[in-house]
Amino acid sequence: MRRQNAGQPVTNYVDVPNMDTALQTAVNLGAQVALPKMPVPGVGAVAAIIDPQGNVCGLWQQEASA
Repeated sequence: MRRQNAGQPVTNYVDVPNMDTALQTAVNLGAQVALPKMPVPGVGAVAAIIDPQGNVCGLWQQEASA
């Protein structure tokens, strides 16, 4: 995606084995959910958190292959 403005930060994504567990752990450690778990049909799921320092981190869970 193209930046909407010059000051827009880059969001790095971390692959997690279980999105629900990762989100709950992050919240328990003081993060806020910026983007709730959103399914990407046929591919996986994406979410984003804001850590206690204000940094945004994306989370990615790959859909299990058959």
